[in-house]
Amino acid sequence: MRTVIRIIVLSFFVFDAGAQENKTKDIITFNDGSEYRGNIQAFKQGEYVKIMVGGNLVSIDKTEYNNIKKIGFDKLDFYENRGFWKELQLGLSVGQSNSYSNDESYPSVNVAGGYQFSQLTGVGLGSGYQQFSQINIVPIYGILQGDLINDNRVTPYYYANLGYGIGIKQKNDFSFGDSNKARGGLLFGSGLGIRFNLKNAFLTTSMGYKLQKSNIKREFEPVFFDTRFAPSGDESITERRTYNRVEIEIGIGF
Repeated sequence: MRTVIRIIVLSFFVFDAGAQENKTKDIITFNDGSEYRGNIQAFKQGEYVKIMVGGNLVSIDKTEYNNIKKIGFDKLDFYENRGFWKELQLGLSVGQSNSYSNDESYPSVNVAGGYQFSQLTGVGLGSGYQQFSQINIVPIYGILQGDLINDNRVTPYYYANLGYGIGIKQKNDFSFGDSNKARGGLLFGSGLGIRFNLKNAFLTTSMGYKLQKSNIKREFEPVFFDTRFAPSGDESITERRTYNRVEIEIGIGF
């Protein structure tokens, strides 16, 4: 009886060890049908893959990397796309804020850069120039982003931006008011995008929601203020604007 129990226990541990071994295997499949099965030690898109196969570390450089058809990972957070990145983005925002705005589209340009810690987590900083009706914005914001799926060619990703937009009055003066001051406010944006990975660069396209707060303070001379715009008799009024817009962007990065 003891012998039977020992055999059962030993079989269980052998089976469990085999299951654990198979569970931790990563798979690299080449276009010719051959494959490596092991544990990936390092991976950077478009540059190299290092995998432990049978106790040997096999390195696949960028010349062979283009022939890889599929890379499989058992752990999502193992994805090692670590390193610095920078990107130039051109955007177009569409939407309406309030009675002071309209549904016209306005362009933007942004430059961003940061560091990717893992597949799901990367941080960065960005700034640029955003045009709106009667006021322009210079945004300064922090970035949180990450890849939703691990793919070496086409990668969907998420992003979230939070910061402050500095208000700048346009060259053409406002329609009324003796002195006008443009002020910015809170900036928030989030959305989804797709990254197309090339050999030494990447292209992106994204769509998301963008909120930008701002206000314009119009000051009038004490005697000549226009009661149509300042009916209370105050010497200044403040127009508070909240831009809620859909933003579409394309970019190129390295």
